[in-house]
Amino acid sequence: MRVATVKHHPKATELDTPGKDTDRHLKAGAERVVLLCPGGFGLFGRTEEEVPLGTLVARHLGEYDLVLAEGFKGGPYPKVEVYRREVGSPPLAETERGILAVVSDTPLSLDLPCFGLEEVEALADFIQGRLLKGGGGISLLVNGEVVPLNPFVQRLLQRLTEAMVTPLRGCEDAREVVIHWRKG
Repeated sequence: MRVATVKHHPKATELDTPGKDTDRHLKAGAERVVLLCPGGFGLFGRTEEEVPLGTLVARHLGEYDLVLAEGFKGGPYPKVEVYRREVGSPPLAETERGILAVVSDTPLSLDLPCFGLEEVEALADFIQGRLLKGGGGISLLVNGEVVPLNPFVQRLLQRLTEAMVTPLRGCEDAREVVIHWRKG
């Protein structure tokens, strides 16, 4: 399984280390800057407003089986709360909707699955069983926004794309297809 992570910093104002080349490129007007090195890469970009998580995932992380995002408490995504006793306040799961499970350093009495900090495999099994529905999928972005597709339209677009691509030489075993269309 291929996993990606996203860390949310709603109050951060800097994307990169001030004064470094990637920061200087952004300040000079580049919309996107990629830092590439033998050990990996980083993608930096400026936007007028925060990009919705769904759009970010569809544009840049679509090939991953699972994207885990830290933060986004108010978002419409399924959540696993990490609760620590030293926080002092009650777990969000007592009052917030959309929380599927809680990971904690202390026993809790909730009507949700609860995992200890060391129960990594059990949590992974829970996430896989509850959130991952094997197989592929298709997503549509229009003008940078994710467009929700009903199951019929998903199947139709997936079959049409497969019908167009698989007969092409060298594309018989295509596992991912990205089509960019820009009105001229």
